[in-house]
Amino acid sequence: MELDDDDDATGDESPDSSADVVTHVGAGVFGPGMETKVEYRASQPGAAKELLSRRNQALARGEWLDGIHWSPAELLAAREMSGPPRVTINPNDRMMRLRSYFPGGDEEMKATEWAACEAFVKPGRHLQPVEDVDAQLNIGLDSDEEGTGAKKKEFDAKKDKGLVGRPGRLDNIFNAAVVSGPPAFRPHSYIKSWPKPEPIFAPPAFQKKAKVGLALGFKTGADDKFQVLVKSFTTESPSVKISVRPTDSVDGLLRKLRKKWTDLRGVIHAHFPEGERGKAYQVACEEAEKNGEPRPRAVPLDPAATMEQCGIKRRVPEPLIYVEAPEIYLLDEDTVRQEKPPAVAAAQAALARAMGEETEADAAYNAKHQSAEEAAAAAAAIAAGDPAEAVAMAMTKPSDLSATNGKLILVQYAERDPPLIGKPGMGAKRVTYYRRRTQGDTAGRSLTQGGQRHVIDLRPEAASPFISDLSPGQPQESLETTMYRAPMFRRVIRQDEAIYLLIRSPHGAMTMREITEYFTCGQQEPHIEVFQPNTDRLRDFEERAINSAVIHTLLKQRDEKVPEEDMRVKVSDIEKQFNRAIVGNDIKRRIRRRVVQPVRPPGTRRRADEWDDDADEFELNPGYRFEDDLMIHRMCPVEEVCAYDSMRAAKAKLEAGRDRDGIARIRKLIGTSMTQMQNAFQSVMRGTTPAQRKGLLDLELMLQLQPWNQTVEFLAAVGGRAVLHLNPSRRLREKTGKFYHYVRRQPPKEDQVSAQPKVKPGTVTGTDADLRKLTMPQSERILKGFGVPESTIKSLHRWKRIGLIRELSGAATADKNAEHSGLSRFARSLRVGIQQQMTEQKEAANKIFKNMRKMLSDKKGTRRARAGGGGSSDDDDDDGGSDD
Repeated sequence: MELDDDDDATGDESPDSSADVVTHVGAGVFGPGMETKVEYRASQPGAAKELLSRRNQALARGEWLDGIHWSPAELLAAREMSGPPRVTINPNDRMMRLRSYFPGGDEEMKATEWAACEAFVKPGRHLQPVEDVDAQLNIGLDSDEEGTGAKKKEFDAKKDKGLVGRPGRLDNIFNAAVVSGPPAFRPHSYIKSWPKPEPIFAPPAFQKKAKVGLALGFKTGADDKFQVLVKSFTTESPSVKISVRPTDSVDGLLRKLRKKWTDLRGVIHAHFPEGERGKAYQVACEEAEKNGEPRPRAVPLDPAATMEQCGIKRRVPEPLIYVEAPEIYLLDEDTVRQEKPPAVAAAQAALARAMGEETEADAAYNAKHQSAEEAAAAAAAIAAGDPAEAVAMAMTKPSDLSATNGKLILVQYAERDPPLIGKPGMGAKRVTYYRRRTQGDTAGRSLTQGGQRHVIDLRPEAASPFISDLSPGQPQESLETTMYRAPMFRRVIRQDEAIYLLIRSPHGAMTMREITEYFTCGQQEPHIEVFQPNTDRLRDFEERAINSAVIHTLLKQRDEKVPEEDMRVKVSDIEKQFNRAIVGNDIKRRIRRRVVQPVRPPGTRRRADEWDDDADEFELNPGYRFEDDLMIHRMCPVEEVCAYDSMRAAKAKLEAGRDRDGIARIRKLIGTSMTQMQNAFQSVMRGTTPAQRKGLLDLELMLQLQPWNQTVEFLAAVGGRAVLHLNPSRRLREKTGKFYHYVRRQPPKEDQVSAQPKVKPGTVTGTDADLRKLTMPQSERILKGFGVPESTIKSLHRWKRIGLIRELSGAATADKNAEHSGLSRFARSLRVGIQQQMTEQKEAANKIFKNMRKMLSDKKGTRRARAGGGGSSDDDDDDGGSDD
């Protein structure tokens, strides 16, 4: 393969050339019947690089040039004699396909002139020939959702009916390896205060237990060592055990701690809630709460005091000491933006080595200082097919996800109670959508900022990525994840203000970074469904999660070289791994016996129960064969784990503050379908008082806004299986904290259509219900009775008045308005077609999106007191200010 350029034929030039309107970028095989010299024709400087960016981002960055082994000199001379093959590519050709030119493979190619263009790519950059470049790379100038054959017919049929939904999730969004292991659910403390507990800045109150402080029957002395347990105030703080003597000082304990937690700097304070100072602090906090005063500051332990003086002594369990590092260090943003975790740096160095970009000095340093984890990350990076995937798979530990290095943007949820919250380490992509004004509009190319932004250029007739339409010529940024898509709106940070993110490490070290990019995230449009309680789909997921955890436990033992006959799985370990989200009895019943079987002591009989659920320990079934990594990952993907945690949080919020009977009733309601729930509420509302009716309507609305109902209804609507009833009113937005309310449009009930007996077809003519018999004065009197202004009535001709009477009479009859009950004879039942319903849904969605954009956009740098959804700032979920 050779780079064919007018000035230099060595292949060192970048694909982007601003000196010529014709940019030559290489040679390849693109099928018979086409010329074989590759040319990308560009109408403006830099357009060729932009075009390549939409086909393959690696090509646009020029990395492909370093991965090419150029042809020998003698073959280049042969090419000069016969001339290179020629291929011309038309970027506007929607049917362009990449095909293998030689069915016989390399042997057949060597006998042709293409031998002079032979090339191969180093590991990590090898692309197999495909028939559809766009389908393989999932990147293109235009979307191709129509398909061919039967899919195209189905698409055209849905398009004619207006049932075409927005495109699904994007590919090439990779999660970090830290979340790709066995399933782990959030603890109950997180579920009660979803998505995360409030940060702790003071020692918690000491709760004395029945058997705490168990005295040991050993003789104690001044030189007898014992262990203490040390933790920080961080919600996810690790614990470390340190050996001390009764005569050791607190300062000596902190010096030992610094050796274990090397990131702690400056002054360190120690707190012992069981001591006299801890108890005095709790008493002061209780008095301040009674008097309505702010909580006082906790007094730390004296560094010069000994363990014995502080009341810290040997006992079971170990005494618990909390530490804090109150000093805050401001990080240099220009420096930390360039820093990377060691594993990520090793993975990128491996990619550079494979591409021939690594210098000798870097190679010598990496070979000498690389740890085992960094070497494993480098090996995984070589096997990855994408640079982004290589970086994601290198992050195998929670410490690799620190916010103290790399580029940082702050995204704030404007929606109250988002249905899906990702785990730390899940991937996201910042995408800009641009709808062309015309077919030849090229303004979207300038939005990429030299290949640094991912821009999806939509044709004028292409489907919108959101439930609403995109305005032509107006770019819209979006946050793309594997779980949802949400529009993003930039918040301008003025010159006279600054935003800082307070970061606390698991060890308690406090640092601060300046936020340079701040976005507000609109309402989520989900890609996946949240599990509904008490359903078969939920029970199926729980079974898959249990067996996925079992298989991961066995794989870990296999990696540790444990013989298969000695492999064991304990139910208590799985329950602890799940943070008791699934209890032991359910785990025992749902473990698949084809994977493991119960372990029983010799002579113990098996229970008569076919499930054999009395065993607590299991061993590997000799007939089981491990699946590959992909199948194990698909058993319980992390997206479904997040959906399960979302269901748990919503369920806990509904049950909070209710008695046992109330919890039982609410569990029955949330386990029913939307149609069954609406029928139940309609039957209960009959004969209720206005106050009771208002309470039932509020309860129905609250149940409709639960995450399982919202995700199911939205996906049914964008899939063409339902039509949503979107309410754009401001009052509902402020009440619920959401812009969109994904509630399916239900057909009217019989008692809502008309309160009068049904009139047989053909019996209206000649009766007093015949609208055609109304005179102009009669129609004027009827419309005045409905409150229509006289000036409006005078401007309407006869048939306009008749149509307005029919519409107002129908609305009054549907609302059971007693004032106009005598005019119900003029009401007519109107059938609304699917096309009109879709039109009404689209109009409402466009209006809501316009209001959301107006509320959240911040082009002039102004600040609004209330963010999105009409909810207060306390109800908004923010990614900032939390523990790292």
